[in-house]
Amino acid sequence: MIPDEAGPAFQLHHCGHWEEPIVAKKKKSASVGRKSRSSSGPKAEKKAPAKKSAKKKKPTKKKASKRSPVKKAAPVAVAPVAHSFYSNHEIGQVAGKLWRTLDDQGAQSLAALKKSTSATDDLVVAAVGWLAREDKLEFATRDGRLVEVSLQ
Repeated sequence: MIPDEAGPAFQLHHCGHWEEPIVAKKKKSASVGRKSRSSSGPKAEKKAPAKKSAKKKKPTKKKASKRSPVKKAAPVAVAPVAHSFYSNHEIGQVAGKLWRTLDDQGAQSLAALKKSTSATDDLVVAAVGWLAREDKLEFATRDGRLVEVSLQ
């Protein structure tokens, strides 16, 4: 430790730099800065705390709304869903059926492909997407509309 002329001694830290030691501060006693209760004299007289006047709140009345009541919308009919999801196995099975259908019968419209299988429309579309992703299908369009699907 090296003593410092202006203050406390510095000590060498374990990583090699000098640091000032931490000096614990003394706690002030509870009576410092406060009036003593046992003192006598005019200042020691206790004054009763001023009472706060309790103001009564008036109850507020809600005004009637001039708006018309909200009408509930009629329930919307939702088509039932066969499955919440399709497995790769199901999509692969339908893709195989579509492949055989296109191989046997040639190019067909998407509607005809949907009729040729007993699968749901969503499953047929997923199977067409499967085959298209594998570059197995060609799509012919006229005027911006899909006309026929065929094997490559």
